[in-house]
Amino acid sequence: MTFNSNITQRVSSWISVEEFGAVGDGLVNDEFAIQEAINYAITYRLKLYLGSGKNFRITKPMLVPVYTGQNNLYLDGNGSTITMTSADFAFKIIAAQDDVRGIPQFRNMVIAGSSASGFDVGQNFDNMATPKMYGDGRGPMFYNILTSQLGGIALRIQNAAHFDVDKFIARTDNYTGD
Repeated sequence: MTFNSNITQRVSSWISVEEFGAVGDGLVNDEFAIQEAINYAITYRLKLYLGSGKNFRITKPMLVPVYTGQNNLYLDGNGSTITMTSADFAFKIIAAQDDVRGIPQFRNMVIAGSSASGFDVGQNFDNMATPKMYGDGRGPMFYNILTSQLGGIALRIQNAAHFDVDKFIARTDNYTGD
């Protein structure tokens, strides 16, 4: 895959998943492009956004490692939908080290799927005994999020504390925002 050469010469602090090849038409599997964009945004401390009003399709969870002392992922969905087509969470937020202090932020998106299609927070990374994540007061981890699935879990939190959730709605009627 060839990335847009303007990425390395960026002046803005924002990047789009579309710069990494995501299409957002609901048909094309966008998981590789989204995961690459997430990794790039974390590495270079950039904010990430989805194209406005699009439907990004994924078949496996997007892994979001969380580190202490770094700007962790800030993802603005911009009113878009991420549709998870397998029976798993759309995002797995994992502690990349013990006792992480800092959180990623997810805003303005719909997460749709057929089962556990939301967020899994605080999972173990590299088999650490008891990873923990603590919020750092920079704002809510989730803001203006709608999850929609036919049963399953919208938000699972383990080994995480001191963070806020604001405007998080879980529906069970498979609403996709259309």
